[in-house]
Amino acid sequence: MRELLQTGIVAFEDGVVVVTVYCGESDMANVHETQVGRFRVSDAGVGAPRALKDGSSALSADDLARLELRAAITVLHDVDRIGGEELRFARKALNLRQVDLAELLDVRGETVSRWETGAEEFPRQAQLAVLALLTEMLQHGELRRPIVSASDGAKMLKAAV
Repeated sequence: MRELLQTGIVAFEDGVVVVTVYCGESDMANVHETQVGRFRVSDAGVGAPRALKDGSSALSADDLARLELRAAITVLHDVDRIGGEELRFARKALNLRQVDLAELLDVRGETVSRWETGAEEFPRQAQLAVLALLTEMLQHGELRRPIVSASDGAKMLKAAV
């Protein structure tokens, strides 16, 4: 399944950047908001939640996981430099521990921890590598293609598990 994400509106609201995402023919009545660090992503491409017996509505776990992946992709794609909160959200959307992400990026686990806490700046090439992982997960439901290593400036490939 290939999804085309298109950013529609970017605005500031109460000190938070709001990004609206559309996918194909979207029903604007079913917009779902996801907070990704200091960004709030409104996504109209997942569909309507299902009604529960008590009258409330809920998304399936699969739809929620897709929403989180799409929100993380939108932020990592549209923002030049993300911070630790956004990285942490992206890692969790991938269902990875810090050490797992570190292995995929060919860095030490402590490095991912420093990125997430803001003790060390998150490099743009690592951001692009995480974006590639997120896109792979959204398109295929698993991490299976090689990604570019984030450990140095060299164009090394590391197989994603």
